[in-house]
Amino acid sequence: MIERISAIVGSWSLGPLVEALRGLRGIDMISAATFIASTGDLSRFESPRLLMGYLGLVPSEHSSGGTIRRGGITKTGNREARRMLIEAAWSYQYPARIAKEKAEILVKLPKNIRDIAWKAQTRLYSVSLHGRQRQEAHRCCRRDRAGTGRLHLGHRSGDEDSDDDLS
Repeated sequence: MIERISAIVGSWSLGPLVEALRGLRGIDMISAATFIASTGDLSRFESPRLLMGYLGLVPSEHSSGGTIRRGGITKTGNREARRMLIEAAWSYQYPARIAKEKAEILVKLPKNIRDIAWKAQTRLYSVSLHGRQRQEAHRCCRRDRAGTGRLHLGHRSGDEDSDDDLS
């Protein structure tokens, strides 16, 4: 099946775009072809914000008067394309590196596309890393349940009155 898709992509007017997307981590032939088949030519979007709106990857908003509350993503856009991007995004939780299979794809791409793919890896991994650090910090910081008002920043075995307590 992949061979048939590859043959079709080779003669498709959007084939070069599919090949460029394959340079990104987490995107292979099927996911790139599915994404482009679902969205069409990406140059029809004037800005990334419009593309994200089309995909339903923008936060929902509830506003009344001067109050604005944002919620989760709207999910009102193209479901299949959104699913492909979300699945690919999971691979960015790992440190930036180039796998041997991906290196074979990247050598065929122009340098500017390779640079964009590498920038995405380093940038998105650092974002996910900072998110994990925040979660870990939140997990370690807790209020003392005894009601002393101290804030525990982690804990040592059995030592409740340690230097890690902040009053």
